[in-house]
Formats: sequence, C-alpha cells, structure tokens
Amino acid sequence: MTYVCEGMECAVLPDVCLIASVKSAGFSRTLFGGRTSQLVKCEMNKGPANSISSYAEEILAASSNAGNVFGDSAELLQKVLDTIPQRVFWKDRNMVYLGCNQLFANDAGLKCPEEIVGKTDFELPWDKSEAEFFRTCDKRIMETNKAEIEIVEPQLTASGQRTWLETNKVPLHDDTGLVIGILGTYHDITKQKIAERTLKQTNEELENRVRVRTRELRFLAQHDSLTGLVNRSCFVEKLNKAIDEKERFALLFVDLDQFKPINDKEGHDAGDHVLKQVAQILLDEVGRNDVAGRFGGDEFVILLRGTTDEPTAREVCGRLQERFAVDVELHDRHQYVSASLGVLFSNPKVYTTADTMVRDADIAMYVAKESGIGKYCIYDDVILKQVKRKRQIENEILPGLRNREFSLHYQPIMNLSDQSLSGVEALVRWHHPQLGMVPPLDFIPIAERTGIIVDLGDFILQQACERMQIWSSDIPDCRESLSINVNFSSIQVAEPEFLSKFLSIVSDAGLSPRSIKLEITESVLLNDRKQTIEVLEQLRSEGFSIVLDDFGTGYSSLSYLDSLPINTVKIDRSFVQNIESPDGSQAIVRMILALAKTLEMSVVAEGVETQGQADRLLEMGCDQVQGYFYGKPMDAEAATRFIAQHEF
Repeated sequence: MTYVCEGMECAVLPDVCLIASVKSAGFSRTLFGGRTSQLVKCEMNKGPANSISSYAEEILAASSNAGNVFGDSAELLQKVLDTIPQRVFWKDRNMVYLGCNQLFANDAGLKCPEEIVGKTDFELPWDKSEAEFFRTCDKRIMETNKAEIEIVEPQLTASGQRTWLETNKVPLHDDTGLVIGILGTYHDITKQKIAERTLKQTNEELENRVRVRTRELRFLAQHDSLTGLVNRSCFVEKLNKAIDEKERFALLFVDLDQFKPINDKEGHDAGDHVLKQVAQILLDEVGRNDVAGRFGGDEFVILLRGTTDEPTAREVCGRLQERFAVDVELHDRHQYVSASLGVLFSNPKVYTTADTMVRDADIAMYVAKESGIGKYCIYDDVILKQVKRKRQIENEILPGLRNREFSLHYQPIMNLSDQSLSGVEALVRWHHPQLGMVPPLDFIPIAERTGIIVDLGDFILQQACERMQIWSSDIPDCRESLSINVNFSSIQVAEPEFLSKFLSIVSDAGLSPRSIKLEITESVLLNDRKQTIEVLEQLRSEGFSIVLDDFGTGYSSLSYLDSLPINTVKIDRSFVQNIESPDGSQAIVRMILALAKTLEMSVVAEGVETQGQADRLLEMGCDQVQGYFYGKPMDAEAATRFIAQHEF
C-alpha cells in the first residue's frame, strides 16, 4: 500500500524530498520497520529540485547500481533523513510518534530515532504548555486536512535550553485519501529570534531616545533657555490662539527698571541670576492657565486668561511689584528690583493679531516707565493720543534742532540777603511749528532716550556761551559778577569727548570758567560714578563750579554728598512749596542748609513763589533763591532788560 503526502506547495519542506517505505500492516510499527517493506515515494507538488532531494536521489541510484550498498531501502532512507539539516518527524492520527531523524531525536533527548516510536509530546522533555500547543496544532491540521507552513513555535530542549522553531506540517493520506497522520519538519530559528528581539529592543530604545530628544528639542524651541518661560514665538502663538478663539484676557508687558546697571556693574552672570528669579516670581503669581513668557533681554509678557477688569489687573501688578522689591537676592544681599508694567485688555473688535496687542501693551509700559520706577499703566485712548504725540516729538526733534526751532530762556537766580542778581539758569525751549511751545519735560526724556541729547546739549552750551559773551560786552558788570547755569545729562557727561568739547566751546567764546556753572542731577552718578567724579574734579580744577540740582529727591544724596566735587546744592521745589507749614519740609530744608554749611557749599532754593517762602528761607540762612516770585524764564531780549535793571 502506498501513502502520499498531498496538498504541499513548492515552499513546503524546501530542503526535503522524503523517500519512505511503509509496511502493508499499517502504522502499528515504525514507518521504516522491516526488510519486507515496500519502497514508495511521498511526493510533493512539482517544483525545482534542490540539493537535498538531488542528494537523496543519487543515493537511491547508487544503491541500485552498486547492488544495494546500504542494505535494504529502510536503512537507506534513514541515512538520507539523518543527513538532512532539518528536524523530521511523523505521527499517526492519535498524535503518537512513528519516527524521526537523528536531529529530532537529539532535541528530544533520545539516543536514536527508534526510541521515539510510540511516544507522545507529553512524554518528551517539552513542558506541558508546549506539548498542548503541539497537540492542538496537529489536531487542527488533520481535521482541516490543510498544511500549515512556517509555524513559529517555542520549545524547551532536553538540555533545558529555550529555543524557537519554524515548523512546517502537512497531513498524511492513505490511497483512499483518508488522513492517517501528520508529517513535519522544522529548523532552529533561535538565533534569528534573538536577533529580531535584539533589533526590536534596539529600535525601541532608539525610538524612545528620539521621542525624548524630540520633546527636548520641542521644549527648547518653545522656551527660553535661561528662565524656562515660553519664548517670544511660542507666546505669540498662544496669544494669537486666544485672540482667534475670542477669549477674554489681559496682556501684561513687563520691563525691569535699571537692569542695565546690574548687568554692567555686577556682570552678566549676576544679571542672569536676577532674570531667573524674576521669572520664578512671575510663575508664582500667575494662575495655572495663564502664560508667562520672556520676550528677550529684561522684557517679559504675561497672558492673564479670564482677567477682564481693571481691579484684578491692578491687583496682579501690585503683587508683582511687591515681590520684585522683596524677593530678589544677589551675592547674598538684597537687590532692589522694580519693573514697569503695561496692561492691555482683549477686544475682538480692535485687536485681531498678537503683534498689535503686544505693540500697545508695550506702549502702555513705556508710559508707565516715564512716570517713574515701579509703575504700571493701563492702555486707553488717552494714552494712545499721548503716544502719538511722543512719537511725533521723537521723529521731529532732530529736524527741529537743525531748523533752529530751539532757543534758550533764562531764569534769574537772586542773592537772598540783598536781592542782588547772582546769575541765570539757561532753560531750553522748543517752538514747534504745529505743536506750539513744547515743554522740556515732553522732549528732554525723549532726547535722552534717543541720544539726541548730546547734540541738543552742545547747542545749549554754545547758545549760552554766545549770550554770555554778548552780555559781557553790552553790560560791563556782567563779566565779573554774572554767571550762567547750564544743565547737563548723564548721557552727555558719559561721552568720552565731553570734557575736551566743553572746554573748547567755552574757550572759543572767550569766557572765563567762573562765567559757566554746570548743573547735574544725581542720575549722572548712577552709571559710572568713578569716571563721572573724575570728570567733575577736572572741571572744578579748571575753575568751573558744579551745582547739584534737585537735591533731596534722590535715595542716596546724603550718603555721598561729602565725596563729590560739588560747589552748590539746589533744594528741590517740592520742599520749598510747603516750607511755610509746620511739617517735615522745614526740618528737611534746615538739615540741608546745615549740611551744606558744614561742607562749605552754597545753597539755592528753587520754586520760590511767595514772599512768605522767601522770608522763611532768609530766616533759615539760605544763600540764594530762584522762582516765579523773582522772575519767570525769559527769552534773551527780556532777560537782557532784566539784567540791565538789577545790581550784582
């Protein structure tokens, strides 16, 4: 009786062409058991011959031609099976092993293939789950009468080694087509599985590293590397989204006051330390849904979601200012830090882009900064008009200087004891062709911010020297008795060429040093105090007098007054206004007068507007006064008449 392996495609058992003999008695014994066995082929579908099948056929041919060198056909076939580099086995319909080759026997812990006969998978060294898996698979193949190719199966060998097998199983049929067993081959793919697992793990590790790095890069792309706050581009994106979704919110633009001196004096590391502390304060004070970002330098922005009213915005601004003044530390000491804040509320009818909102919040911040340190300002239409005016002034101040729209007015300074004229202060005025008379408080800060103050200061000094030269020629007593006070900003004094340029202008006018007095404020000393003092000392050594203006309004005047090359101090008008009332102003004025006398300095009281103020200052021992009570600032012609009518 002949048994044929049917339904096998070319891919099945690619390295095996089985040649088997089966006893007519059936499957009760081994498939190759006995010399009376009849030689038959278990055929596969037609396919290209391979090395193993060719080798088997050569063995058969050799056995026929050489008088059956290997003995009977069963022995020959067993040798062929043992030569094949795959594991081969076959079972009956009850999943009982009928035979195998030597490689399979080795895996099963058997000495020879004959020992497999009559055993089941549960009697071999596989664990129970594996044996159950094999049994289920075999049963399915025989019930469905369909081959299963490249089945990946785990297996525990007799030596206890975990392996992975790739198995091919086909049903065996008798001549009538009845399924009577199963034939299988497999080869060890453990190395391949290990390689696949290693590759998978490597890929997973790489993917995880890529994910982590991507998150890091995304964070860096959206956040400021120093403070950890969102950066400009990320903040603008979030702000645009809030605008598009018509959220109601407030936008705060924050700029630190006097941050540049910290950077310049303490170093950039100290400046960075301050910025990081400021950033932490912002994070502490904003809500979970709010957004705090750094725009660059010492500029920060805050998106306050849900904040739609001024009281809430003012409360946030107040808390921030309190925290800045208390919580910032530098080099184990407290560092006073304040900020100017601009506040802007969302308005879908007005603002459709982040750029326009940031622009107007920035405008409000600058308005706050110009009103003093540590201030905040809420943007409105009044501010818009103010800003438009400031921008017009900023754009036209330099052309106005070139067109000689600026001129000097002069306010008298009187000796209080005998009411004689001591000198005049030169005050610049701008006659704008459209805006009319522009007050100095409107254009001087802009000139300082833009640097135009240097050119404007040169103009003022030249005009003052020319006017003094005219008065000295026309009024004989002026040359020896009258002097002109000229104001200088910190930006001018910090210029490298300031000293040489100043001396050149005065010399070209033919004036003596006593004719010109330099007025400065405490702000001149903030940036580079040592260099400024050196410049002032050189001027005083040349015979020029130095006047400290607005004395008493700075936070450290008394602490350094004795170390400055100052000849005269001017008491600020804020103290003079209330000098007739029995409050603290009298005590402050008396203290300043006593200090000046001790340091051998003269004193000028500014803002004198009444006889009572003049009398009280005279009683206190003040040297000189200046104010509307004695004369308002006058143009050159009126000032000439005033000088001519007074004694020196």
